[in-house]
Amino acid sequence: MDTKETRVDHMVEEITRAIAGRSTRRSLLGTASRAILGLLGIQILPVRLVDRRIVAGEHLSLISCSDWYFCGINGYLCVNCGGGLDSCPAGSTLGNFQWQACCTNPDACPPVSVYVSYQDCCTSETPPACGKVCKGANNCADATVWCPSGTSYVCTATFVESDQFC
Repeated sequence: MDTKETRVDHMVEEITRAIAGRSTRRSLLGTASRAILGLLGIQILPVRLVDRRIVAGEHLSLISCSDWYFCGINGYLCVNCGGGLDSCPAGSTLGNFQWQACCTNPDACPPVSVYVSYQDCCTSETPPACGKVCKGANNCADATVWCPSGTSYVCTATFVESDQFC
C-alpha cells in the first residue's frame, strides 16, 4: 500500500511541478477562476486600464504611424477614420479578438516598456476611406483581419495598458 501511495504522490508532485514551471500563480489563479465562473455560467470581460494622457482628444491631429504605441499595429488608425485612438468610428464596433505588443515609451524617464493592445473595428456597412495603412515594428506584408464573418474591417483601436510592464 505504501508503494501505491508513493507512486501517486510522486506522480502528483511531478504534474504539479510541471505546471508550476510553465505558469505563474496569477495566471493559474486567473485560469482556475475563469473555469469555475464558466461552470457557473458567468463570463468575465477584460478590463482595459488605458493611459488617458495618450488618448486625450486635444492632440489627435498630431498622431502618426511612427508614434511608439503603434509598434504592433498593422492597419488603419481609427483616429484617421472618424473614431478615437481607443474607440471605433460611428457605425462600427470592436471585433471579437485583440492582440498585444510590448512597446517602449521613449518619453518616459527612464524609458519604460508596456503592453499595448490592439483590436479591429468592424462594420456591416461600407467602411469609410481611412488613408494610409500603418505598419508597426513587425512590418507585416499583409494584415490579418479579426472581424466576425459578415462584417468588414474599418480600422484598429489602440489601448495603452500603462500599468502592465513587459
